[in-house]
Amino acid sequence: MPRAASAATPWPWPRTPGGPSPAAHAGWAVTGLARAADRDFVLGAGARALVTDLSGRSFDAVLDAAVLHGPVLAAVRDGGAYTGVPGPVPAEPERGITVGIGSVVPDGAGLARLLDLAASGVLEARVAGRVALADAVIAYDKVAGGQRGRWLLVP
Repeated sequence: MPRAASAATPWPWPRTPGGPSPAAHAGWAVTGLARAADRDFVLGAGARALVTDLSGRSFDAVLDAAVLHGPVLAAVRDGGAYTGVPGPVPAEPERGITVGIGSVVPDGAGLARLLDLAASGVLEARVAGRVALADAVIAYDKVAGGQRGRWLLVP
């Protein structure tokens, strides 16, 4: 029986567009929490399902990349696992849940592999738009209003 997880990430397991995320590749039943408008993106990243609300749901493990902490931690079953990115207030262990914090480490070789995967189209980047470096304020203003994807600043 597959295990349940709440998110997917495309690294370190390279995938083709629409292919499995590392969690899905490892046999996890991945569920993505996102807006309904992001359904194609979430399912394309390897999730089996998309939910827009965690109420009444229970997962063995959760990867919280959105720094939601409390609501996401509440969806982890007793004795499960939670991993998140650092936020202003760290998630506290409760109900026997193992809490882990993801972090960034300097890794030039790993970054070069990511760049190669992105350049070849294996690793998809969600791009909101491109603007000239001199017009970076445009991207800054768009991000401040809430946006999906990242802005690329080009020379």
